Amino acid sequence: GVRIGASLSAAGSESQIQHTTITDNEVRENGSVGIFMFSAGDHNVLSDAPIARNMVFGNTNLGINANGGFNGADGNTLNVRITDNTLTDNGLVGIRVIAGFDNSSYNHVVARIQGNTLGQHRVYGIATNVGYGAANFPTGMSNNNVLDVRIERNLVQSQLGAGILVYGGNGSSDGRAGAV
Repeated sequence: GVRIGASLSAAGSESQIQHTTITDNEVRENGSVGIFMFSAGDHNVLSDAPIARNMVFGNTNLGINANGGFNGADGNTLNVRITDNTLTDNGLVGIRVIAGFDNSSYNHVVARIQGNTLGQHRVYGIATNVGYGAANFPTGMSNNNVLDVRIERNLVQSQLGAGILVYGGNGSSDGRAGAV
């Protein structure tokens, strides 16, 4: 679908992506994520990033996914507004916002999820998470992340799992203690 990434390698750092607007698109039937905004390096800033009025459906994994830090990215800032989108029948989750995923720490995410219509996702309509321990990095940790999220005026219906899920953190997929 649409991919917005700051520092696509762990060696990259201190990139700034500002005023990126993704509006009025139809993003459908892609092999993974419909719209994916993330940082894969350290000390990056993605700011003033509205994702609005898009039709996102039939993607095999996630509809809209915003990650402050992804696969070992630390010390990043993400400010995203996800508003007035329609998301249906995406593989796992309609909208997911996570501060630190898979060995990513000290990230700060401010997200506003407002006025969206979601339905018929296999797991969750809207899912937010401060940190997910380690999946691809079995010895990694995702600690000291901050997620400031506001979820309001969304219509979430006909999910196979929960409609809205807010997590403080998930451990590692291997069950290792202390990964978050």
